[in-house]
Amino acid sequence: MATYGVLSTHVVSELIDGEAVILDLRNGRYYTTDGVGAEVWRAASDGIHRDDIVASCCARFPGQPAVAEDVDELLAKFVAAELLMPQDGLTAKPAELVWPDVYRKPVLDAYDNLADMMALDPIHDVDAVGWPAPGALADSW
Repeated sequence: MATYGVLSTHVVSELIDGEAVILDLRNGRYYTTDGVGAEVWRAASDGIHRDDIVASCCARFPGQPAVAEDVDELLAKFVAAELLMPQDGLTAKPAELVWPDVYRKPVLDAYDNLADMMALDPIHDVDAVGWPAPGALADSW
């Protein structure tokens, strides 16, 4: 099994200027990866088979001996963080992947600072009337 699906019930992502920003809505943790990592995220989350991702990356960076290992390591991190889930079934047709000009081993960075901000969101502090009527805690601000 070498295809993946985004755990869409709690994961949203956006590619911005060559960087993938991935948010886990369950816990407020967000992740970033750029360059090769962003393209691996895009391809895997679009259902492109792991072998097609690796073949495309190897063709783009023929002098890099550890491409397959680097891609597999990053995919394993996506799965461990519960951002992607291995799945059986049809794979997307391999699209033309857009690799950066320079190969750097892909890195997945994780950040927790958004979790605190989500916990402070006043929309979650409402009484039985609901939003926009704030609850008692909001009265103490």
